[in-house]
Amino acid sequence: MEQLSLENGKYLIVNGLGKGGGIHALRYGEVWRDLTGDNLVLAMFHRIEELQNEVDQYKKTQEETNE
Repeated sequence: MEQLSLENGKYLIVNGLGKGGGIHALRYGEVWRDLTGDNLVLAMFHRIEELQNEVDQYKKTQEETNE
């Protein structure tokens, strides 16, 4: 996951670390904060990513079960 939208799109966390960039936040589509070096934010980003993957896998399993 390279981007994470929060609060119905109010915030967008952009993770460019895998491409040699940084991590930053947009607020209402405008650059808001540089989060590079904030390990807490990065850890939360990765945890949300893990949880979203689990939800997606659960939904897929449920769809296959209902077929």
